[in-house]
Amino acid sequence: MSTNYYEPFCDWLSISHTASTSPANELVAFINSIIPLTTDVDQKYKEVYKSGNGSIHINRFSTSISISMSGGILSAVRESGLLNELTMILGSTSYNITRLDAAIDIPLSGISSLSRVRKLYPKGIATLSGRLRNLLYVLNPLNDKTETGTVYFQNKSYKGHIFLRMYDKAFEALNRSIVIPPTTRYELTIKRGASLRDLINPTDLLFNYLPTELLSSPKTLIVKPWKPIDRSKYDVEVESLITDYEQLKSILESHPGLNTIIEYACTLNGGSSLLTRYVEKCISANAEGMKRSGNNCDVDTSANALVSMNANSSS
Repeated sequence: MSTNYYEPFCDWLSISHTASTSPANELVAFINSIIPLTTDVDQKYKEVYKSGNGSIHINRFSTSISISMSGGILSAVRESGLLNELTMILGSTSYNITRLDAAIDIPLSGISSLSRVRKLYPKGIATLSGRLRNLLYVLNPLNDKTETGTVYFQNKSYKGHIFLRMYDKAFEALNRSIVIPPTTRYELTIKRGASLRDLINPTDLLFNYLPTELLSSPKTLIVKPWKPIDRSKYDVEVESLITDYEQLKSILESHPGLNTIIEYACTLNGGSSLLTRYVEKCISANAEGMKRSGNNCDVDTSANALVSMNANSSS
């Protein structure tokens, strides 16, 4: 088990799509091509796919399908260099991310980190997401009469959508018979507003919420302002009310690969003009093909709108 310190990563993802457009089957086949999966069933989920690395949970409802992937599965995808391919599968249609865990590891023992938290917040109260939070310590005694474990930055009655915990990762790994150097993990859970861009790189999300006195962003990281995306309403409205235009708009605004291309083009002299011309060329070529086949294609909207839409969302 390797540990990359000071590099934020996604350690859990729960995402839902409409039942008619869910890429759940494609996702399972894709993950199975990276690491062999075995099928299982439990009482909470209708489908469970397991490997030595982690698990995928799928729950199929009448109007939507939810997919959850553990940190081990996501780690295997990252190590295979196929994270962009994963986001293309998950972002092929409108989606809602209902849980995303953004984490970062630092080379410090849990005992030292917990001691530091007690000194930072002697009254057991911290400010997170603009509100006061009561700290909750869940500790385990060690042989040398010290304690280690987890501190939660919310109590059990908290009903919000931003969660934070800090814990002794080395101690947690040791309980699974895995030995790693002294390591503290900071893990932020967000249940609303995340996008697939945060799956690829959760740096902005993580340090938007982490209290700076608790952990400031390393100088090696570039942190930009983070904004939540709007929630898709497909799972609370009749599916037929969601137009094709709205679905396309949602994909364009949240697709991480498209945004990366536009950001790169805007850094080059003449890059945005080149990208605009190329998109217009592709649209025209596709329209001609559809026309020859007897179908219609609406080409009234310029590709400039596409570049403008994504440039604004990334600024």
